[in-house]
Amino acid sequence: NKQQPVTTKQEDHFLITIMATVKPNKLVLTYFPVPGRAGATRQALRYGKIEFEDRHVSGPDFAALKPTLPFGQVPVLDVDGVVLTQSNAQLVYAGRLAGLVPSDYLLEAQVHEVLNFTEDGISLVVPSIKETDEAKRLEMRKALSEPDSPLHKFLANVDRYLARNGKGTGWFVGDSLTVADLKADGVFKMLTSGALDGFPTTILDGYAAIQRNIAQTAAALKQ
Repeated sequence: NKQQPVTTKQEDHFLITIMATVKPNKLVLTYFPVPGRAGATRQALRYGKIEFEDRHVSGPDFAALKPTLPFGQVPVLDVDGVVLTQSNAQLVYAGRLAGLVPSDYLLEAQVHEVLNFTEDGISLVVPSIKETDEAKRLEMRKALSEPDSPLHKFLANVDRYLARNGKGTGWFVGDSLTVADLKADGVFKMLTSGALDGFPTTILDGYAAIQRNIAQTAAALKQ
């Protein structure tokens, strides 16, 4: 039998790194035809000029697809037959392909920190999204829009984080656009677009660091 070459731990790490950076032959992102949980991933792939199939499902199509999904939910990102089922994992993978995840370990950890605490903000809004009674839904969002609400406390913390962690750059992490900015931008747009009735489109007024980040992210995506 032919003996397999012995590699050092450093060589193993190098080989794994090379494999991780190989671009896939086919990417298929499946989600509803709205930004939602897939919006940031779409933006990352488009920013990096990464070819992918943006597959939209709705209504009866999703009902038929649901039993075939690993967790019965979307988005899912199919990477050459390997299915990623969680939106943050999809975003980080897309970000690596697009050059939007720092190679520095500490900066990368900060990216994950932002992705995680952004989920805290989303969780404050989700109950009102699931509420089917219009009057109750509007009442819930009115409460969230009050200055001393948990949502405004969250936004104030995010604004302070941006001002401190970006070291004056206006970005969430480091000195350039990352997937952290894309994830947060999706939440900011969700709150100010008018798509969620009951939230004033001015809800982010007064948060200077957030406003700067929104403007920078929009400008970067236009390049």
